[in-house]
Amino acid sequence: MEWRSANLILVNGNIITMDGHRPCGSALAISDNHILFVGGSREALSFAAPGATVIDLMGRTVLPGLIDNHCHFMQTGYAANDVDLQGKNTIAAIKEAIAIAARYFPSDSMIRGYGYDDYLFPQGIPPCRHDLDKVAPNHLVWLSRVDLHSSVVNTPLLNSMEIPLDTPGLELDKKGEPTGRLRSEADRLVREYNSSLIGSKTRGAALREAVRQALRTGVTTVCAMEGGDESQDKDAEFLLQHQEQVPIRLEVFYQTTDVARVVDLGLPRIGGCILIDGSFGSRTAALLEPYADDPQNSGYLYFEQDELNHFVEEAHTAGLQLSMHVIGDRGIEMMLTSLEKVLSKYPRLDHRHRLEHFELPTPEHIRRARDLGLILSVQPAFEYFWGGADNMYGERLGPERVMRTNPLRTMVDQGLVLAGGSDSAVTPMDIILAIHAAVNHPNKEECLEVFQAIRMFTLHGAAALFREKELGSITPGKLADIIVLAEDPCFITAGNLKDINVDLTIVAGKIVYDRGGAVPLFDIGA
Repeated sequence: MEWRSANLILVNGNIITMDGHRPCGSALAISDNHILFVGGSREALSFAAPGATVIDLMGRTVLPGLIDNHCHFMQTGYAANDVDLQGKNTIAAIKEAIAIAARYFPSDSMIRGYGYDDYLFPQGIPPCRHDLDKVAPNHLVWLSRVDLHSSVVNTPLLNSMEIPLDTPGLELDKKGEPTGRLRSEADRLVREYNSSLIGSKTRGAALREAVRQALRTGVTTVCAMEGGDESQDKDAEFLLQHQEQVPIRLEVFYQTTDVARVVDLGLPRIGGCILIDGSFGSRTAALLEPYADDPQNSGYLYFEQDELNHFVEEAHTAGLQLSMHVIGDRGIEMMLTSLEKVLSKYPRLDHRHRLEHFELPTPEHIRRARDLGLILSVQPAFEYFWGGADNMYGERLGPERVMRTNPLRTMVDQGLVLAGGSDSAVTPMDIILAIHAAVNHPNKEECLEVFQAIRMFTLHGAAALFREKELGSITPGKLADIIVLAEDPCFITAGNLKDINVDLTIVAGKIVYDRGGAVPLFDIGA
């Protein structure tokens, strides 16, 4: 095919290019997997090759393909096949769901449940192992909190794991016996144990489900946060093996501190959700002052400062882009201190090191992050689900600190590059919802304009991956990843942004999702 001939042309639309040189158009032409032309419909049609497909948009809006810069991709697929605990906001409802599952699962097998949120329970307390023992005494039961930072297990699973009683995060009752509720290190151990039981067929099914979810919501590139221990590393390796076989762009973030291994694999970055601290929901995010609803607790740090400094230096001097999970202000302080130390010793232009979440920075933290040239990977949907004085963040943090969570507008105004992510399965892999959340932040001073919110998931999302020359805008010569929306996000009531449907998803010039039809099947050889 000649370069100046197009095999796919979209006409009569509203093209929002995210390209400052040509911000809009009514049509575009695609030649194989690249964008050939953006402009008017008549001129676009002049590029048509014999037999070219022409789509009449009938006024619908086109955006660059959305980039999810923080997604637990395999966990998203697994969660779809777990017992769904979202919306089950009493211990009785949880027990009923597990009792039903126990009827169908073979004895001694694992029942996995995902999505409970104890903040919504009447007493704010999740089930204990005895609750689960009553309805599934002959199974291994593991229930993950919605934030992926704490969980509950039953007695058979607790006995199988043989967790030492002095393990951090293993909750004990007044008699010194485990309650089955796990946080921090104990929670990490049960997740490692769970991963060790997953086989390749289950991984294949999870990957297919995660890809389907992404395409339905207009996500064309996913930053997949995978790995973390020997068993979970199998998820990262599975994605690396199959990333060319799926109709989506996968950027694998290998969550390991093994720098030599990442270098040997030829990966450009290390990390993702390597935990400096935890989450507000599980009260494990590390805070400078105690939790408002738990005055004896200031959260948990997974690193000592010297240990972190060593890892950051090793990764940085290896030429890798570094990405780390930080939520609380104490965790942010630790990470910024480490980066300042390493970057002053080994300056490097355009490193684009990333901080994931960055939820409770002080004004000084924001300034230091800007001066270091960091990319901030943020998740606006956290504010939609938990933000505001009358919600979980307000209860955990109190009235002053809750006004400082996810200060999106402040960070944009300070000149920081924000890349947006869903953190799925923690919140849905729904970037339209995330854009809605950024525009409708509960702290009105931190609301973004619609264009600013879209930029986090397009042009700035690509920059966070060093791929802004290929992705992130509808520009001739860039890869033809685009989506078609049923409505224009720039001309809809802000409160209705979340209701906009994705009609088409196109990756590399191929239609991979059509809301009017089925998502194409694909084989990953598993």
